[in-house]
Amino acid sequence: MQIVGFNLLEIKGKRKEFLDRNFDMKVNLSMKNVKKIDFDVKEDANVLGFHFEFSVECTGENGKIEIEGVILAMLSKKEADEILKTWEKEKKLSDKIRTFIYNIIFSKCNIKALELEEELNLPTHIPMPLLRESTKEETKEEKKKEKK
Repeated sequence: MQIVGFNLLEIKGKRKEFLDRNFDMKVNLSMKNVKKIDFDVKEDANVLGFHFEFSVECTGENGKIEIEGVILAMLSKKEADEILKTWEKEKKLSDKIRTFIYNIIFSKCNIKALELEEELNLPTHIPMPLLRESTKEETKEEKKKEKK
């Protein structure tokens, strides 16, 4: 499978004027549709469009980010037909295909969501790495490790 396109169709972000003190962040990703796309490719290949919705929600209606898009993937005709048959029958993707597609969506949409969280002054849905001052105990232990 080869990714030949990643298109964002809609991006929404909103927040309350004053955020509540305590709330959770919930991330959701759902596949809305899978369909064959007319795309000029090799004779023995097809392109499928995987239509998705990604959202980050701050509980208590504190804020929400929604991203809708489509991934275009080129596959062999046989593999594309199998995916479409399963999708039309069960509205599911195989674990292998779902893992591959979802990881691409997460890598793109998490970055976009972080940008929007920054713009809307919302807390990040992914913990950010932070530096902290080391204590005297930690410094002594680090020096011991360096000597070894």
